[in-house]
Amino acid sequence: MTPLELLRKDGSELFIEAQSIAKKRKSLFATGLQINTICRIHPPCRHCLWFTRERYTPNFRRKVPLDQIVKQAKEAKRQEIDRIYLASGWMGKDLSDDVYEAVIAIKEQVDIDLYGMFGTINQRSLLRLQKAGIDGYRCSLESPNPDLFNYLKPGDSLDNRIETLKSAKEIGLPIWSEFIIGVGENDQDIVNGIEMLKKLEVNTFLFVPFRPVPFIEMEERSGPNPYQMAKVMAAARIFIPDADMFAVYNNMEWGYRAGCNGAFVSTYPNNVTRFREMREMLNESYPGKTG
Repeated sequence: MTPLELLRKDGSELFIEAQSIAKKRKSLFATGLQINTICRIHPPCRHCLWFTRERYTPNFRRKVPLDQIVKQAKEAKRQEIDRIYLASGWMGKDLSDDVYEAVIAIKEQVDIDLYGMFGTINQRSLLRLQKAGIDGYRCSLESPNPDLFNYLKPGDSLDNRIETLKSAKEIGLPIWSEFIIGVGENDQDIVNGIEMLKKLEVNTFLFVPFRPVPFIEMEERSGPNPYQMAKVMAAARIFIPDADMFAVYNNMEWGYRAGCNGAFVSTYPNNVTRFREMREMLNESYPGKTG
């Protein structure tokens, strides 16, 4: 079935099919580590959560010491987290040496799957990341609609991000990408996005609900309807059955119902245990449903 045909199906029927695919895939848990919270993109992104965080966090814009990054990676491993994505604000297409140093330090001391997330970068940087020991590359596509992308990220390029993912794939790195839901997209944009992820042969994907947090330019907008977003996730899971699908930590109830096998977690105690329990307990036939 096409993504559009899947989206038109009854929700419960869609969720059951998506869950049947997810049950065949391993439960995965991922967390993010920041190298820095400094970004060179200009004009800035209209939906960036960092504008909120810097209002509430002293000295938010900074470089993170290498020993702190490694310590956090060790804690992630101790918490049975499977994957780390090492991220930063955009630093340019050529990454600085401290990025490679962080990758090397983590891989030497922690046995964990490590992805890079540094936005649009060139193949030279991807090859250096691969040599340093990176296991994959994550690059968000934000919106498959070029006009919406340009509104969200006026200082960036959708074509450049697609090219970064293709370059990573070409050199043998698994790729991970996502779209944001609730920023003005229509059904055709959603269909195009799901088809784009499949065409790129992503190894991991997710859909992120737009969050109207304070101090971003889009703070007055509303987020997406959770049920409708779950249908999008379920349709994508069915259309792309051979990739891992993640859900963000504040959307896990819908994420597991929609067929996710991966969860974002922090390194706070018991997160992984709780999410494992949630997935195991999932049952589409529940007593509270009527009609």
